Amino acid sequence: AYIVEVLADVPGLNARRVSPGEPGIQPNWIPRVYIDWDETVIPLSRSEVKGRLQRGDPGIALGTSSTGLVVNPQTLETGEDLIVAQRLHEVFTLVSR
Repeated sequence: AYIVEVLADVPGLNARRVSPGEPGIQPNWIPRVYIDWDETVIPLSRSEVKGRLQRGDPGIALGTSSTGLVVNPQTLETGEDLIVAQRLHEVFTLVSR
């Protein structure tokens, strides 16, 4: 929920908290954050965003969905959601200025 809240002010970005129920996503009771964006507002591809996050300090790995990215908090330690949210906000707002 915190990650969604931090990203709420980014123009052209849609972040939503989802508990996926489709087969193959386990455990399905852990909510994830799905992130999509309008590339005319934020001119970055999924691979560009993933690369910037992976090369950052700390490196952050995200999954992909059919339209964007997925944050799976399953392996995050307490407080790491703050770091992920801050880095995502940074990547998406620096390019859209």
